[in-house]
Amino acid sequence: MISYPTELYDLVKPLPDTVDQSQLNDKGLFVFEGLDIDLACELVEKSKQTNIITYCPNDSAERFRNLRKIIAWQSKGRLALPLTKKIGSDALSLVGFGWMGPGQPAEEEPEIPGAKTTFAIRIYDVVAGQKNALPYTKIILETNNALYGNEGVWLEAWGDNKAALSTYEKVGFQKVAEVLGVRNGDVHPRIYMTLGELSLV
Repeated sequence: MISYPTELYDLVKPLPDTVDQSQLNDKGLFVFEGLDIDLACELVEKSKQTNIITYCPNDSAERFRNLRKIIAWQSKGRLALPLTKKIGSDALSLVGFGWMGPGQPAEEEPEIPGAKTTFAIRIYDVVAGQKNALPYTKIILETNNALYGNEGVWLEAWGDNKAALSTYEKVGFQKVAEVLGVRNGDVHPRIYMTLGELSLV
């Protein structure tokens, strides 16, 4: 049984040497393993950004609403992979957030046999629109694969988030289901994708 981290880190860790993040490093951006208290507090604030509320309303409303909620979320077993920008010699500023961990679609969602590992990514305003999503997505998947193996990876995304869907397709995700969902009072298609060939019942 894979044992993902269940607590915040005292200090974030470098990624495995096999993971190439030079494309982001060239822009002054760095991905680390783990979420510490300082980055967790930033996560609460970043979750209130307009683009995050639009496509990930649960972040500010529930999942990352406060530090207590983040600690509870981490306790489920999550590989947190924050995208950061260095400030000065030591401090880090959160500019994106991605994670993977154990999870299956909920009862009211489409059944995806073999789905075991969830994937999620956020890009915050300060680095949005700068072609960071694709290399960051690759780094998240490569790191999880190096540490735990990418078995049964799946995600869900809003159908009107075309940029995100395009990024997912470029790294090998395939659409397996589409249902209608309600976001901020409006109905939108909800897309379910898997990495590789997990079939839909």
